[in-house]
Amino acid sequence: MWISFLNLIVLSTLVMANFQCKKLDPLVTGDIGDYCVECLQSTAFGTGRFVNRISADRDVEDEKGEWIGQRSGYLCPECNWFECDRCDEKIYDDEDCTPYDVYQDHEPGTFSDGAYRVHYECLTDKEKELMEANNQ
Repeated sequence: MWISFLNLIVLSTLVMANFQCKKLDPLVTGDIGDYCVECLQSTAFGTGRFVNRISADRDVEDEKGEWIGQRSGYLCPECNWFECDRCDEKIYDDEDCTPYDVYQDHEPGTFSDGAYRVHYECLTDKEKELMEANNQ
């Protein structure tokens, strides 16, 4: 009986490993279901990416940079971030600051150093003061 139980565990582990490693064609367009629109890994229940996934879509371009369509599915937690323009660290979704957040109605296109998306910690003292004053 124990051997049957262990065989079942090994078999289910192999099936799950194969399920998680399946990737789609990088140029796939349309509805891709439970797959991440960026990394094309599955976000289905049981993969470890289900809980923090968000619905998403993105444009798909070929090697020449020409638009070939759009795909819709989900964005997994590993792909759900931006890069800070000042420190090059990850900024997770909805934790970024842009010139609009700081300057509100009179938004410049970028910050004075050319940055656009930054951590709150990377804002200058003056930018933090302006942001606090404008968001009261």
